[in-house]
Amino acid sequence: MHSTQIVEYSPDNKEAILSFSIAEYPLDVLQRAAYRLTDRCFAKFSGSTDIVHQVVLSAKVADLDIRVAAGEFCNAVLDESLRKRIRDETAIIRNLIFAQAFSDVELLDTLRDGADYRDDPLDIGSTA
Repeated sequence: MHSTQIVEYSPDNKEAILSFSIAEYPLDVLQRAAYRLTDRCFAKFSGSTDIVHQVVLSAKVADLDIRVAAGEFCNAVLDESLRKRIRDETAIIRNLIFAQAFSDVELLDTLRDGADYRDDPLDIGSTA
């Protein structure tokens, strides 16, 4: 089974059932992607197993082509998946920036970070 697979369309093209691998796409990624389509579609998460999440997209408006909406949903899932990866990879740096911004104490050693290797302001190299 592919990580994303359109399982079925209703005969009137007003509903699509999509399956996503749980290993590749966490539920919150799918929910964030579904939120982007809430002006045009209802999204129902059903039939999840240990292997896949199932998402049922239903058209809210009569002139919506559910195949187009399903494609947009798949693109949104990829986008949200990338955003999650970036959030996870940059969490430590982001938290340090927030901590520094809201702290009264300097969290970074500016003397060390801005120092010239030829200077010895802490007199570490002294022989005394």
